Amino acid sequence: MPLLGGHLLLRPLEGLEAQERHSDIGAPTSNEGDTQLALVDRGRKLSVHAQELYRKSVGGLLSDVKRLAPAGAQVESQDLGGIQAALIVPSEPIDQGNDTLLLLSAYTQTADGLVQRVDFVANHAAVLNVAGCTPLAKTLAQSLAGGTRKVDLSAGQRKFSNHHLKVPADVVMSTERGPDFTVYHFYPVVPLGAPSGEALIYIGGFPEPFDPNGTAVSAPALGAKRVWRERVIEKQEGGTTVQSFTRRTVVTLAQGRSADLFVDSRDETLYHTLASMLETTR
Repeated sequence: MPLLGGHLLLRPLEGLEAQERHSDIGAPTSNEGDTQLALVDRGRKLSVHAQELYRKSVGGLLSDVKRLAPAGAQVESQDLGGIQAALIVPSEPIDQGNDTLLLLSAYTQTADGLVQRVDFVANHAAVLNVAGCTPLAKTLAQSLAGGTRKVDLSAGQRKFSNHHLKVPADVVMSTERGPDFTVYHFYPVVPLGAPSGEALIYIGGFPEPFDPNGTAVSAPALGAKRVWRERVIEKQEGGTTVQSFTRRTVVTLAQGRSADLFVDSRDETLYHTLASMLETTR
């Protein structure tokens, strides 16, 4: 059974079926970046949620995952179907709200070096009434294997709508299609646990209202000089001040459409890399 567009494979289980997920803007999420499966039986539900993290392990997968594991959880190294994996098994299921209990998480590393996370969750009815719920999840996790889909990590030109841009190495492009718009996401591949960021280009008729706040910057976009708005946003997380660097411009296109170009990153160097990438749009 393919996960993440075939980047991973999972052994089929009778009744386990793909579930359509929607992004914050209402479009179905690409199954290349996010896949959810569910098995529902008389009110009991077991789900599998796979995510492409756009991360690489630099200190060894097991060591990196141990740093991410909650206190008291067991972390196990696995060699599965030609890929490396590290399983986080909590001492007891973790209540995530909305009648969802996390049974275990599997971090996998495919041949291209990318790391994925696959969560195995159940509702309260399944945990209370099905003996061996966590062992079943672990058996499923141990059936994970590498698939045939390859992720393009090379530098080069990428097309979007009727336009193109130059993408540096280790930036992954993903397309999200809505009923009357398309969003092109660009995810930089960073070490597991490191701050990351994202650039996106929305093409459609209803961009978000343009916020005039921030510093006005003149820089190229879609082949001409544009006014971008840069902001540094600070907020508190766990008693620590975290900075987010953002840049945005909106360009009017033909036929009532607009191009909304946006960068957001917690790493300033990465922010400038992504901003420079969007300046190559033509």
